[in-house]
Amino acid sequence: FPVTIGVSVGNDATGFGPCRDVHLLNVNIVGWKCGLKFYNYRTYMFRADKCVISTNDTNVAFPDYSGVMEDSGERMVFDGCTIAASPYAISHAGQRWDCYWIGCSFDFHGSVLRLENTASFAQHKFTSCYFKGWDDYVVDAATAGTQCSVVFQAPTFLASKWRVETNVSSSSRPLFNTNGTVAISVSDPWTITTTRPYLEDG
Repeated sequence: FPVTIGVSVGNDATGFGPCRDVHLLNVNIVGWKCGLKFYNYRTYMFRADKCVISTNDTNVAFPDYSGVMEDSGERMVFDGCTIAASPYAISHAGQRWDCYWIGCSFDFHGSVLRLENTASFAQHKFTSCYFKGWDDYVVDAATAGTQCSVVFQAPTFLASKWRVETNVSSSSRPLFNTNGTVAISVSDPWTITTTRPYLEDG
């Protein structure tokens, strides 16, 4: 398995001009150690439309850079993307970052969003997104830092596992694992627990 990054966005050192208005359209990022990685110096106003980020060790990463963030994280938008088949759809260890996921599908993961203990002042807002096939949690924030928030508006949860097929029905899966420091809100959800889950190759 490659030990490299599929796509990296941003500046990894101070002193450079802003990395802003980067737009990925119909890009497939498949088969890397990290699919899409963001750097922490003057990196903001990013957008991805109709992209597929799949079968990476981690699909999307917001790493921790020893607590250093310089003018980064504003309006990171993912619209109509498919994020699939990875231990983590999103690994968030950094500070700040305001992320908006609109009409995205999150298929077959260990956990969808992993908030690490260094994550702080971070926001993820999921609007009309579809979640299916997670083994652990939609949000795994058992050791998350402070001032993080996760918002779900009109989500669909197909409450099945990834690596365990059930032939008739899918049992209800736990959604969130949190230490109480993360504000999570869910509005107008649709949770499917009695429909045979899609298979990964189906």
